[in-house]
Amino acid sequence: MGSLENARKTADRLAPAFAELAKGAPTPLEIDVVAHSMGCRLSLELIKLLVAVPNVQLTHVVLMAGAVPTFMLEPAPDNQRLRQAYDAMLGGGRGLAKSLYSPADAVLTFAFPIGQPLASG
Repeated sequence: MGSLENARKTADRLAPAFAELAKGAPTPLEIDVVAHSMGCRLSLELIKLLVAVPNVQLTHVVLMAGAVPTFMLEPAPDNQRLRQAYDAMLGGGRGLAKSLYSPADAVLTFAFPIGQPLASG
């Protein structure tokens, strides 16, 4: 359960590093993301923060067995703005995104949904 908060804190630390790299660059900083499990949540939390960073372009996102409830990736906005940020960074045909998962994954299907509401924040 503490992993969710760690993902948010890590994103909070990474976003300024990407902003610094992008600052003053002659072309947008292009970022490709490939993530697995809790790294998917970290990536989405980071994307949420990078929406507000100028000169950053997310070009590709591949999430595998993401520790993210599927409703947070559905078109309807979720309360944590993960899908909205995902759409904003990849919108307009500028990028490519894939989320790979299996409904047969017992941890993601059963354990993660139970732990998600118990996590802080």
